[in-house]
Amino acid sequence: MPGGNLRREWGRPLARTAMMAGGVTALIAWIGLLIVAVFDDRTTRDSSGSIMMLGLVASTLGVGLALSIIAARSGLTVIITGVVLAVGAAAGGWAVYSAMPEAGPDAFITHRAGLAALAYGFGVIGGGLIALAPFTLPAQTHHTELSQRTRRHICVLAAAVVLLAAAALAPAMQSWAELANLEARTASENHQTTPVDVDDSDLDSAHFFAHSGEFMPTPHGLLRLDHPGDRSPQAVTMVDPLHDPTAELEAAGFLGWRGGGNDDDGERWYHRRWNWTISQEPLLSDDRSLLALTGQRADHSARWQTRVLDTATGRVAGTVSSQGGPPGQLVAVGESALVYSSNRGNEVVYRSFAGGGSWELDAEPGCSLEAAGMNSTVVAAALSCAPSPDRSEVEDHVLGIDAGTGEVVWDWVSPEGATITQENFLVAGDMLVINSRVEQRVTDGPFSARGFENNLRGIDLATGEVEWTQRRQQFGRTHTSACGGTLHMGFAPSSGEADAPATFHLAQCFADQDRIGSRMGVRTYQVNDGDRVWRSSVRLGFTPTEMDTARSWVTALPDGRVLTTTDRSLDRTRPDCRIYRMEDGKAVRIHIEGDDALPANWCHEAEVGWMHNGAVISYRTEDDGGVIVVR
Repeated sequence: MPGGNLRREWGRPLARTAMMAGGVTALIAWIGLLIVAVFDDRTTRDSSGSIMMLGLVASTLGVGLALSIIAARSGLTVIITGVVLAVGAAAGGWAVYSAMPEAGPDAFITHRAGLAALAYGFGVIGGGLIALAPFTLPAQTHHTELSQRTRRHICVLAAAVVLLAAAALAPAMQSWAELANLEARTASENHQTTPVDVDDSDLDSAHFFAHSGEFMPTPHGLLRLDHPGDRSPQAVTMVDPLHDPTAELEAAGFLGWRGGGNDDDGERWYHRRWNWTISQEPLLSDDRSLLALTGQRADHSARWQTRVLDTATGRVAGTVSSQGGPPGQLVAVGESALVYSSNRGNEVVYRSFAGGGSWELDAEPGCSLEAAGMNSTVVAAALSCAPSPDRSEVEDHVLGIDAGTGEVVWDWVSPEGATITQENFLVAGDMLVINSRVEQRVTDGPFSARGFENNLRGIDLATGEVEWTQRRQQFGRTHTSACGGTLHMGFAPSSGEADAPATFHLAQCFADQDRIGSRMGVRTYQVNDGDRVWRSSVRLGFTPTEMDTARSWVTALPDGRVLTTTDRSLDRTRPDCRIYRMEDGKAVRIHIEGDDALPANWCHEAEVGWMHNGAVISYRTEDDGGVIVVR
């Protein structure tokens, strides 16, 4: 059949040309991908770079020698050359794959390892194509039926296919490396808890359990940082000790967890990325529904990322990436965006993780971002501006910034001498609640008495108008700046009073005027009009010297109640730690069952938080830690 002979005469030379061109291009891709793997990923915790450099040198020499042989010889010599290349590349790929560790707290699979494995894969393909190409056509009839123009077109097409495959597979292998370093389990929808269930809890009894680890209370459970340390991986776990404390904490092995995890160890969900580190403390959104983990890739110091997780299910809500360094210190988490304070401190950096825009706002020289919060349309930012040639005092500004455009829509200036911090800056729906606090030194000396004047304001986020003001809210004198008032948001009205306004609480420790020692005072206000609802206080002997400690001793529940822990003793060698529930102006002590096993000073490093159907206190001491469940 003449037609069939014609197709064979054209088909075999065409196949041989395509295979040779594709094979040579695959060899070039082999070297190119190895170069990227060696020089692009600046590994900081992996020693494979020098080994891969040796592999790159050997591969380059081998490919160069092979190309010179292919250009000068044909037939059996080319076949042997291709086979040697394929076998050598396969050996290199197997060596890379075998050296990959099992991802975990102390090891991870680098992106360069994935790229190197892909590179050697192209070496196997290239060597194989070159070895098989001579079998398609005898050497003496090489290219006799194809014109030079046709051969050129075939070579370009074959090379393009190989290069496109390399370009597509390189990021795919990086994605594979990410997946290989990821351990994640999400909570099912029907396992989600309802935050307002805490309203049905009496909070009149507490149970103590010993544990190892660091925890952060959230509405849906205790967030555990699995492997804290100098270079902590982004590994967090959400556990729920309130469903059945004795079963989940003791029988299920929650308290003694050291890693691994299984379906019956009390974990609601976990998210562990072994090749990403945590550069700052995990940050929760104002309503604690979202969690942000910020850090750099362990094998590339210039790659930074913030991953946002849903605290109810552990699902990824969004990711914000940056190259060349971190965008700054993360200061606020919103429902669809993040706000950073730039490394210089005078820029507000906005990054959307839900498909929105991104922008940066430059503040005046000498200004630094102190606090931020946001709703869906406006970002509120508090800036502290140092004295300038035309101003003798520090001046604090609160800016309202359009979330979509980055334009400043209003500017409120704090009265002279007042300061605004993140602890005194709350966004509640369309209202911004701030405490522009004035610290007054009453006496001089190392133990000078101080007074704090708390000036509360409710500012409409859309317009910047001050809707209400509560001036000169004072508790009493103190000897430590850590006792300065801090705000705590109640998040939502009581479930039994759907139309009741949300409340916030001002907490501060101060000197007791009637006896030796101090007191922890709490005042409750309505968000919508600033009216005070009630106030209460409990005795306090040990006075915190750190602001974080004083703030973590108090938490506000969604129904308006407040839970606080104190040390009533005046003798630091004989602590007397207690838990109190405050509501409607009354303080009731909550007794802890099994408190004989508790360290006496457990409250000195304690953090109080509320969960979906109760409250929890996580504490740390020099020797151990523990969880106190309040039901």
